[in-house]
Amino acid sequence: MASHRVCFRETPEFEVLINCNRKLVINLPTQFIFQHLLANGIIEKDAMQGLPMDDTANKIKNQQFLLSLQSKSIEDFYQFLTILTRDDSPRQDLADYLKDELRQQIGPITVSSDEEDEIKLKEQIAEDNEEEEEEQTAESGTASLSLSDEEEVIYSQEKGNEISPSTCSSMPISVEKKTTVYAWGANRYSQLGGINLKEDTVLVPTVNEIMSNLKPNMMTAGLGCTFIVTNDGCIYVCGHGQDGRLGLGTVNHVVIPRPIHLKVFITKVASFYCGQHALALTGNGIVLSWGSNIYGQLGHGHCRYFTASQLATMSSCNISKPLLSFFFLNLLWMESYMVIDTISSKHIVDIACGSDSSAAISDSGELFTWGCGFQGCLGHGDTETYKLPKKVEAFKDYHVSKVACGCWHMLAIVNQNRIWSWGHGHYGQLGNGQSANCLQPILVEQLPHILWAKVICGWDISFALSQDGYIWSWGYNGDFMVNECSRLIVDEPQLLYRLADQDKKIVDLGASNCHCVALAADGELYLWGANDKGRLGNGSDIKDCNFPKPCTALADVKLTHLGCVAAHCTAWRAE
Repeated sequence: MASHRVCFRETPEFEVLINCNRKLVINLPTQFIFQHLLANGIIEKDAMQGLPMDDTANKIKNQQFLLSLQSKSIEDFYQFLTILTRDDSPRQDLADYLKDELRQQIGPITVSSDEEDEIKLKEQIAEDNEEEEEEQTAESGTASLSLSDEEEVIYSQEKGNEISPSTCSSMPISVEKKTTVYAWGANRYSQLGGINLKEDTVLVPTVNEIMSNLKPNMMTAGLGCTFIVTNDGCIYVCGHGQDGRLGLGTVNHVVIPRPIHLKVFITKVASFYCGQHALALTGNGIVLSWGSNIYGQLGHGHCRYFTASQLATMSSCNISKPLLSFFFLNLLWMESYMVIDTISSKHIVDIACGSDSSAAISDSGELFTWGCGFQGCLGHGDTETYKLPKKVEAFKDYHVSKVACGCWHMLAIVNQNRIWSWGHGHYGQLGNGQSANCLQPILVEQLPHILWAKVICGWDISFALSQDGYIWSWGYNGDFMVNECSRLIVDEPQLLYRLADQDKKIVDLGASNCHCVALAADGELYLWGANDKGRLGNGSDIKDCNFPKPCTALADVKLTHLGCVAAHCTAWRAE
């Protein structure tokens, strides 16, 4: 079963699932599907935690389910199809539609109504997983949500104590300037870092004293987790620990931000809002990696699994005990350092993560990508998986300054004034006026020839922020993230005119799968899109918003930095 999980994304079935995604999001019989999927173990209750259960929210639930299904096995896909084909299914037409698509790809399709054997197998795996987690907890001496000695030190900040320099392997934390961090949104795994521990969601931006005392320089989000880089070059992490995504050497959740002990100065951490691996960049151009490695996205030349941060010329690992994981029972942690020779002589200046891919830029403007190449998202002219960093040859005569990774597409700023795109383009996210994939980078010709500050990739949407503070966007417009137009797919870049008309200069921008956050030069924060899990920060007003709207809860705060933009969000003011 494990081998099927590894290769599902390389199958025609997976491509059909992706191509039919929008139709399924809109039309899946939510309650019927969920009842059977939960009963049969295809999805876990935790995956749907916090989602409203009324019929009006079926789109959100369907999106969440399809995202979960994409990470499962080919057997799970066919079991889902079997459920959709049941005699009592209210939408057998969807099953017929999927089977027609599959026939075009792989020939005749039959689905079995006998699910008993597979259910028993899933139950056995779940039992094995519970036993392994108990063993792992016993070895570590710390329960998943209990505080270790290090966490107690950090937690003491709530009483006004300073952090002990011994909690970080870099320099002491400075205390000269006041910093105030605000956090809101999803909090099921304590990804908001110790606030409102009894609440799965925080609907209003709330001061986080613990994060404030850390004095962050930058923050980013992974799936259910948060990474904080302090002004003194330390990394602190909290939230969901599955797959080792926190880099602490365990798979436990962390309630209070804990440091990753590294004797190097960190300038940036990269992760994708729904990803399970991370990269970190040191001050001298070295890259560390940790977390899920199913497609070689850690860049070590193999698909073995890591849960502690690795340090070498590109990255390496030093872990000494077997991995105990539900989905990857036969994989091991590495016991020795691994060095990536491909870019061992390169000084890296920027990094980015997609859901299962990674990218890095050298100081000479070379772009390297690796990991899952589905839909051509690595830009190497194919859809292969690359387990080592590979130079994107399309840019051999250009200088790449910025890169952004989405789920299956990427963007790059080239020569500072042009933007290129490649990968999955079914929803117009490549901005070339078409809805087709591109296996190699192409110039987004419809964008003006101006200086660009930043590019952002969402799930199937793209953004570009100009140096003069204007936002351009294109791709899937189902949550009105692109613009206030009626088109579902916007395949050419559009200026976000509402902010432009207000002469608002935007200095930073972030996007999740269904909402956007923009920070203006005057410190005002604008949010728009879907309000799932309270990510718009507007309290009891749970409605979605189809245009950029100021965050009223922060109206009196002049923010200076934008942090996490995911199901959970952070922003802060540093004086």
